Amino acid sequence: MEMEPARREEEIVYVCARCGRELTPRDLALLHGVRCVYCGGRILYKTRSPRVKEVKAI
Repeated sequence: MEMEPARREEEIVYVCARCGRELTPRDLALLHGVRCVYCGGRILYKTRSPRVKEVKAI
């Protein structure tokens, strides 16, 4: 069974629920806490990776 390698922080992208802009962990580090640097919104969604995970059936 192969394990998926850990994602680097640069690959993780968040989307603000309020303004829809994409943010990186570097952007989030600019403000204290979890907030959008553009609009101040506090609800962020983590985008899914484009990889498809295959699982064997029992």
